[in-house]
Amino acid sequence: MRKVVVVVLVSAAVAALAVGLFTSVGTSTTSGPPHAGGMAPNFSLDGLNVAGRVGTPESGGGDGKPVVVLFMGDWCTICHSEIPPLAAQITALRSAHSALGRLAVIGVDSEDTQSDALSFIKSSHVTFPVGDDASAHVMNSVYGFEGDPYAVFIEGSGRIMTIHPGPLSPSQFVTLARRLLAS
Repeated sequence: MRKVVVVVLVSAAVAALAVGLFTSVGTSTTSGPPHAGGMAPNFSLDGLNVAGRVGTPESGGGDGKPVVVLFMGDWCTICHSEIPPLAAQITALRSAHSALGRLAVIGVDSEDTQSDALSFIKSSHVTFPVGDDASAHVMNSVYGFEGDPYAVFIEGSGRIMTIHPGPLSPSQFVTLARRLLAS
């Protein structure tokens, strides 16, 4: 009886392995890390400078509207020169009531201490919502980024228009934001 049970269990394991190897059962619908033209992963983080959650839903950036996700952190020396001018540009666009000013922008801060993250956000004059990614799960595991800064421009459908690695100037932001809104 014991031999029969072992044979049945081994046969079931072999069958399950064969199904997994030769079909799409148990595989992801995406291949590799997020990329331009692919779908943006959804995520939700505790807000640092806002109450509630910050993230992107499955339906696209900001509830089916385009969104720009800026990955940053106090520990990132490039971010100290990049984020303040970007924050100023975003504030100016919103003050001018332009179409670009209505574009959803969210930040993902990978600083491991909340007080340092909040200090960086405040000193950079960031007014857009920023999520707390202290474990760098969204940055490293979800997006596959190794360090900051990155900017991800996501269409309302949830498709990634472009991923901009490295520093992003205010003029580059405006150019890419215009392309995003036109898509």
